[in-house]
Amino acid sequence: MSREEYVYHVSPSSEISRFEPREFWFSDDGSESGVSTGEEVGGRREKLVYASPFEWAPFYSLPRDTPRAVISGDEVDVIESLADMGVNIRTDSMNLLVDRSDIPSLRSHSFTIYAFDKGDFSPLGGSDDIEWVSRKRVRPVSKETLTDSTRYLRENGWNLVPVVGIEEIVGELRDQGHFVNSEGV
Repeated sequence: MSREEYVYHVSPSSEISRFEPREFWFSDDGSESGVSTGEEVGGRREKLVYASPFEWAPFYSLPRDTPRAVISGDEVDVIESLADMGVNIRTDSMNLLVDRSDIPSLRSHSFTIYAFDKGDFSPLGGSDDIEWVSRKRVRPVSKETLTDSTRYLRENGWNLVPVVGIEEIVGELRDQGHFVNSEGV
């Protein structure tokens, strides 16, 4: 079977045999989502198992609390803004900006990629088929445990861009009117 017949979930845990739906939160406009902390204002909550197509698995290989920004190579106005800040990115790939100080921990980070039958999931509305969800418990059909998020990103076509001050860069992009959510620009 091809990669397109599966969806993937990346976890720091390598011992999950069955995924149970857990509470996720979605903003009213659908632009932001994530595991619910119970402190979100507005939006909606729903119990789901979350997965994504294979090409997005590298993004999720980083520890959840690692600040980052994703920039597609076709976002010309964002690329120009970043160039003005001294950050040069590629136009032929997905670019992942992370703080340079996080690189050593990303190189030693272990994570497991779980594959699921795509038929057990459905696309989450408004996400361009990037986010897939199941409303029932699901078992993975396979898993692979790896170490080194930086290598995994590069091997799967992502351009990793270490920067100094990722949070300041994201703040500057927002100040310039670019839409930046928890997963990118």
